[in-house]
Amino acid sequence: MLQLNLHRKNKFKKGFTLVEALVSTAVFAVALSSIIGSFLAVLRISAKSKAIRVVEQDARFVSELLVREIRNGSLSYSAYSGGTIASPTQTLHLVGSEGVAESIFLSGTSIALTKGGTTSNITSNKVLVSNMNFYIAPSTNPFCVGCPDVQPRITFTFTLTSNINTRPTDQAKTVIQSTVSSRSYPEKL
Repeated sequence: MLQLNLHRKNKFKKGFTLVEALVSTAVFAVALSSIIGSFLAVLRISAKSKAIRVVEQDARFVSELLVREIRNGSLSYSAYSGGTIASPTQTLHLVGSEGVAESIFLSGTSIALTKGGTTSNITSNKVLVSNMNFYIAPSTNPFCVGCPDVQPRITFTFTLTSNINTRPTDQAKTVIQSTVSSRSYPEKL
């Protein structure tokens, strides 16, 4: 009879104990938090890679444009005061292949190109430009009688920082430097 009574008591004790419920809730919470953490990490990586892509795209475009303008144009020594160029200079004065005066300079946080009196930004608003300098050698016009026979070369440097993310850890930054010489070979004056 005693065994029958014990069997009846165990028959009515179906369900979970408090400890089992707490353990299963804790396991669920740990699993859910790790899934959410992984998802947030993927979102941060995606934002960082987008910033890198934007900076690299602008850097490539600006570098190619500067190289093309410098290579196809000629340095305008007369546009600088006294015909001597300080090194470094923040503005590059050229005469384009069409004979039109051009100036390339830092305007706020973007690079601007003035061509034929019209100024336009050549960088997108997705990047910020800083530390733009031009190093020009020789500093005086080499195309005069008695001047050394040296082909002018221009080294440009600038820093691009992404402007699409507000978190500093998600921003991308790159420093660009290149040296170019003009294809213009004028006669000695």
